[in-house]
Amino acid sequence: MKKNIAKKRNMEYRIWNIEWLRPNSKFQIPHSQKGVTLLIALLVMSGITLITLSVGYFAIQEIRSTRAVILTEPAIGAAETGGEQGVWAIKRSASLTDCASGKTGGNLGNSSRVETCKYYGAATIGLAANTNYSFYLYDPNDINGDIDLSNYPYNYLSVAHKSGGFGVTVTVARITGASVGNGSASPGSTETISIQPVASGSEGRMKVTLFSFGDATVEVNTNQGIPDRPTVDSSGCSGTGADCSSVEDNYKRRINVTVPQ
Repeated sequence: MKKNIAKKRNMEYRIWNIEWLRPNSKFQIPHSQKGVTLLIALLVMSGITLITLSVGYFAIQEIRSTRAVILTEPAIGAAETGGEQGVWAIKRSASLTDCASGKTGGNLGNSSRVETCKYYGAATIGLAANTNYSFYLYDPNDINGDIDLSNYPYNYLSVAHKSGGFGVTVTVARITGASVGNGSASPGSTETISIQPVASGSEGRMKVTLFSFGDATVEVNTNQGIPDRPTVDSSGCSGTGADCSSVEDNYKRRINVTVPQ
C-alpha cells in the first residue's frame, strides 16, 4: 500500500515537471514581463548619465566661479587703491580731477587699471537738540578766488527732514551777513530755498545754519552738492586685459568714499 502511494506521488511530480516545460503551458513566464530586465537596465543607465551630467555641470560652474574670484580680486584691490589715493589727495589739498571733467587713471601693472575722480553730493547731518549746526557754500576749486561764485553758481538749497519729532529751521546768509533766505522743514518734509546770484566781484559765499529744539536728522543738498562733503569715486577693473573699456573677460568694481572736511 505504501509503495503504491509513493509511486503515485512520484508519477504526479514527473507530470508537473513535464507540464511546466511544455510550450504554451500555463506555467510559462507571461509575455507581458518579457524585456523588463532591459527596461530596468536602460532606466539605471539613464539615471547614472543624469547624475554624471549634473556633477559635471556643477563642477564647471565651480571652476568658473573660482576663475571669476581670481580675476575679481585685482579689481577690488585697484578700486580700494584708487579710493585711498583720492582720500590722500583731498586731505593733502592735492589736485583730484572733478568727475564732471573726466577721470584720472592708469594701469597698475598686474592686469588691472584704476580710475578716480571726485564729486560733491548730498550730506546727511545729525542735529543735536538746541544746538546750531553751520556749514558753508563756496567754490571748492577756488575757495578764495571765486568769491562771487560765477564759476560755481548755487541755484538752490534743499533740506529734507529724515528723522526726529521736531522741525528744523534753515537760515542762509552771505558771509558778510546779508540774508539770502530762510525756512523750516517739518518732520518728513523738504524745504527748498532759492539762491540768487550776486554782482560780479561781490561776496557770494554763504553760511547755512540749521537748528532744532530736539534731535533730528536731515539731508542737505544743492545743485552743486555740498562742498564740505567731497566724495571720491574710484573704479577698478581687471581681467585678461588691462583696458577698462573692454567688456569681455573684464571684471569691474567701484567704491565711493565720502570725506567730510
